[in-house]
Amino acid sequence: SSGINAEYGGVNSLGDKSTETYHRAYSEVWGTDKNGNEVAVCWIAGVVHAKDNEVELELDASWITQAGAQAPFTLKNVILQEIDTQVPVSQASSIVTQSDEVDEFVSKLLAHGVVAKEGPITNVMREGHPPENFKKAEAGSGALLLVHGFCSEFNPWEKFAKEDFTNAYFFNNPSASLSNDAFARKVGDWADSLGLSAFSIIAHSQGGLVGLHMKNYYWSGLDQVSGSGVQLQSLGSPYWGNTGNGVALDLGKIFGIGCGANTDLTVDGAHLWMSGISMYSRSFVNYYTTSYPKKFLNYCNMVTNWVLTNLNDGIAEERYSSLEGANNQGNKDSWCHSTDMKYPPQTA
Repeated sequence: SSGINAEYGGVNSLGDKSTETYHRAYSEVWGTDKNGNEVAVCWIAGVVHAKDNEVELELDASWITQAGAQAPFTLKNVILQEIDTQVPVSQASSIVTQSDEVDEFVSKLLAHGVVAKEGPITNVMREGHPPENFKKAEAGSGALLLVHGFCSEFNPWEKFAKEDFTNAYFFNNPSASLSNDAFARKVGDWADSLGLSAFSIIAHSQGGLVGLHMKNYYWSGLDQVSGSGVQLQSLGSPYWGNTGNGVALDLGKIFGIGCGANTDLTVDGAHLWMSGISMYSRSFVNYYTTSYPKKFLNYCNMVTNWVLTNLNDGIAEERYSSLEGANNQGNKDSWCHSTDMKYPPQTA
């Protein structure tokens, strides 16, 4: 089975909706074959906004025809989660619909050649159709967004490597602790304010998770990158969380430094977040990692090294930075996560 994104809630169409409460919705879709047996169709997920106690997810009819499914359809393992903490607010083991309207609708689509019983899985099947107000980018209009990570006091790309990039825009939201979703919305709103209709992202630390979250859940300038351009590149991104988050960072907050824990960056929180990220979205990521050289009693940061698992860059651990389905560009030693560590910062 495979997932598709909900059409509702594109970053480029937030407008005055940015203060609304959003949730992550997920469901498996099952149908019935001609013999009356259950048949898996696909799974669907997306960031949604509840209206009149209802939420909407988009399902491309091609999933139904290619699975050879018909009514009745059943939604299984339905869950609605708080987007920033992944805490369930509503769930159901199954919801059965006996309506024949879906069968009639799909039959009309087949008759007009809109969908087929066989064929490749397309981007439209995975992502849905872009919203009506989605701006079509002009050829050659692509920009490069340089995004920092969690609790960063400055954008390290801008501070250490500004002259290395062309057509670059540096995102800055200093000393902030945001969920991946809230962070992604800020980046999307910022890009919109600059009038950027097409862009790629190079991100540091949590910024890598933010770019992946944007690609997975929202329509944005990432979807306008044409040709062989790389959409997402990340460096030192703890995709599966950080052992120290919730421990070392909480202690830092108590003593007046740092930004405290971040649910999406804890190991448990990151695994819950990653459960909604499709392999298709991951395939657009090129990720890089660094660490201290492998030798006895070595480290990047002596304090965090007591908490983190080996091997690490002082913040991101190798075991939690690997992203299945993405493109691993390798690890380079003698570089650490940020400044004031034993080796130079990886963004320098």
